[in-house]
Amino acid sequence: MGSSSLNRDYGKIGVFIDGNNLFHAARSIGIEIDYTKLLKNFNRYGIILRAFFYTGVDENASKQQGFLLWMKRNGYKVIQKELKIYPDGSKRANLDVEITVDMLNLSQYVDTIVLVSGDEGFAYALNYLSERGKQIILTGFRANTSPALMDSTDDFFDLESSLSEIVKKSSNNFSPEISSSSASSAEIINSEFQQSRRSFEPSSPSSRIIKRKEKRDFIE
Repeated sequence: MGSSSLNRDYGKIGVFIDGNNLFHAARSIGIEIDYTKLLKNFNRYGIILRAFFYTGVDENASKQQGFLLWMKRNGYKVIQKELKIYPDGSKRANLDVEITVDMLNLSQYVDTIVLVSGDEGFAYALNYLSERGKQIILTGFRANTSPALMDSTDDFFDLESSLSEIVKKSSNNFSPEISSSSASSAEIINSEFQQSRRSFEPSSPSSRIIKRKEKRDFIE
């Protein structure tokens, strides 16, 4: 398994953030993701055509509703689903179908799909998109990412290898308090997306990008 430096233009990019999965993966190692920094990393490799954020919501959590409204007004397409209460008392919302459908729909307009998740359930969809000639970048924490999912991608962006670039530092920026039942959207996303339409500026994150496989030529 060789290394790759993503020092090339990935063209038009669609970003799909599995908010619940990423939040819990980050919490498992005791960090808080700075989504502004995260998107800046993707922004260096091409033009972000659209950035989606998926999350479960508690309709009674007014602060969370304010947080999601703020995101919508700052350049993000927020896809939300009401949390369901399960027999064990936990609250969850499964948005795998929504993420998959949106990736398939947007794929006709982008060159590269960036999926931020570790859920093995997306492996089949990523394989399909790869066979259709799309470049796939998987982003997440290795310990929380399914090996089968990693095998379905072209590049794996290991967040744990670049913590200094993605961890949220203490600041006075707006950061809503979110109850444990709605922790899937525990961070604030800034509007760096609006600055994404600029020329590709190569950098050297080679130690963080692992090449998964060579792209096969595809003729529709």
